[in-house]
Amino acid sequence: MSEISVQVIKKGDLNIHVVSSPLEGELVNSIILESANKLMMIDAPLLRPYSKAMRAYADQLGKPIDRILITHSHPDHWAGLEHFEDQEIYALAETKKQIEEMGDWLLSYHQQLHGELVTDRKVVPKHLIEAGALQVDGIDYNVMKIVNSEINYMLVIDIPKYKTIIAQDLIYNKVYLFLGEKTTSGELCFDSWVSQLEHIKMGGYELVIPGHGEPDDASVIDRNIEYIQSAKALFESAESGELFLGSMMAKYPEYRLPNFLYMTNYFLFPTTPEAPTE
Repeated sequence: MSEISVQVIKKGDLNIHVVSSPLEGELVNSIILESANKLMMIDAPLLRPYSKAMRAYADQLGKPIDRILITHSHPDHWAGLEHFEDQEIYALAETKKQIEEMGDWLLSYHQQLHGELVTDRKVVPKHLIEAGALQVDGIDYNVMKIVNSEINYMLVIDIPKYKTIIAQDLIYNKVYLFLGEKTTSGELCFDSWVSQLEHIKMGGYELVIPGHGEPDDASVIDRNIEYIQSAKALFESAESGELFLGSMMAKYPEYRLPNFLYMTNYFLFPTTPEAPTE
């Protein structure tokens, strides 16, 4: 297997370590925020080798982990917690409940794709976090609760001093977006996700760290809006899942992780076969 890659972005008194899994780990980004005396971690990799490698990387930084924030209940952002179970783990109340109720099924689904590389033991966050101001080791953060985007409940982390947002799966970068979730009122997420992104645009961010793909500037927000709007139009006009899938691949041939597109297709057109496991 390939190894994790780490990009360290220096912002004054804060080092942002973007720990990226390779393609077989779904290009998921997990974050370590390193301040003078402490670390704060956001999400954990999906596959066991990468979460183990991230723990080793965090340990060699030589500072205690103050807390771990889990942004949402999709397991590519929390399955690796088995290597961090000794830490203080926080999530939204809704996310905690979703992991409690759906975590075992979600892990089993991903085991169909990745086998024993995915843990069979869910770790549920023990501590709750709410939207609002958060200070860790003298660094001010703004925890934002996002409703009805890629999933119905998600948190993102705003770092106002450095015009930076750790958006996680609110934003992808040149990776097929997963568009299969419904809103809390039962509608498909297209319009509500775009509304959330339009709101985020108003933040004037200079650095955007997505859940999948490379960190970028704020232009990545508009690319996500365009993608979602295009996907909605193609979904509404397609007569079958196969036509939707082909149209999306033709429009975005450079995008990575087609398995996410297959998962989207399966949720939008439930009779469409899922992607092959290999």
